[in-house]
Amino acid sequence: MRTDGAKPAWTGVSARALSCDHCRPGQRAPVGLLELLIPNRKFVMLQDVPAVDVAGRRRLRPVHVWAGLGAVFIAVQTAVYIRWIASSDFRATPTGPDHLSSTGLLMVRGFEAISTVMGVVGLIWFIRGIYKTRRIDSARLLMLGWLSSYWLDPWLNFLTPMFTYNSAAVNRGSWAGFIPGYHSTNGNRIAEPLLINPSNYFVTFTLATFVSLWAIRTVKRRRPEAPLWLVILAGFASVWCTLSLMDLAGALVQHIDAWPGAIQGFSIHGGHYDQFPILELVFFPTPFVIAGYLLYRRDENGLTAVERGSEQITGPRWKANAARILAVVALCNVLNLGYTTAIGTFTHYTTDHWPSDMPSYLTNEQCGGITDITCPTR
Repeated sequence: MRTDGAKPAWTGVSARALSCDHCRPGQRAPVGLLELLIPNRKFVMLQDVPAVDVAGRRRLRPVHVWAGLGAVFIAVQTAVYIRWIASSDFRATPTGPDHLSSTGLLMVRGFEAISTVMGVVGLIWFIRGIYKTRRIDSARLLMLGWLSSYWLDPWLNFLTPMFTYNSAAVNRGSWAGFIPGYHSTNGNRIAEPLLINPSNYFVTFTLATFVSLWAIRTVKRRRPEAPLWLVILAGFASVWCTLSLMDLAGALVQHIDAWPGAIQGFSIHGGHYDQFPILELVFFPTPFVIAGYLLYRRDENGLTAVERGSEQITGPRWKANAARILAVVALCNVLNLGYTTAIGTFTHYTTDHWPSDMPSYLTNEQCGGITDITCPTR
């Protein structure tokens, strides 16, 4: 033993306390052999040290599941886009022999211009907000989420061609045929309007979600005891008065798109090329109402159900942000997949024959005309 007064190198060593069920009140149990050999040193017993919840840190949380699913969606759509761009199907779908009036063409070009400006403004707002606050909020998360679900836009037709676009719009066909599970023929000829739809997904769909959130909040503020059905109905009504009107105008007035596959007796202007299925007013608002309700039910940290657990991710902030982004990507893709699958499946089993007055610029070579494919009938 050292006698020069210097502290031994092992003075910080702790010992495990022995059990002492027989000790009298106030009597401290011996800590073990080290305390007996070094009586004037203070030892820390493990039962006095707060336990570290290692299992809690490793527990699978909602954000982990949703972020993993979001990564899968990103990987699949990336492969789909690459295969489409590298293929011979990456070409414009022709308008065909039927003439589009100058007014109709002006509407298409005008909508393209408005959508492009809206997309640019939305992108500037998106970047400036993140630059100023150094964080990504719910609105910008949804902008990314809805945009990432754009690849599912042609999935409506996965069983039966039921929805088309005006091929006078700037397009390069579609990637539909490269989506796993897509069944319909000529899916790659759907004229996806590249100057219109990306902006709609990025900006308009996000706005529709927050309109639904506003309606839900308004009902709950005025009637805190309002039943769930009334809250959901308010969300639907808000989307009907905004995005659904645009949806109607696109088919009935602007002829940007068409719904040839529908129950004609349950459609506006049924039996004609500009018919609009009433059931679209039920299917289409559903994703935005669900997303708006999830925003309404955010927790005290401002996180939706799919983001919960991200606040416990350790390390650089970007890891938690990346997990939140991927989780919201998964949410929006699941909602869009649910909508397109539901209406596509329903239409497959209920559709009437295509209207006989379908112009070639709205058929997208799906059937009839220059193709040898018979248009679907019930």
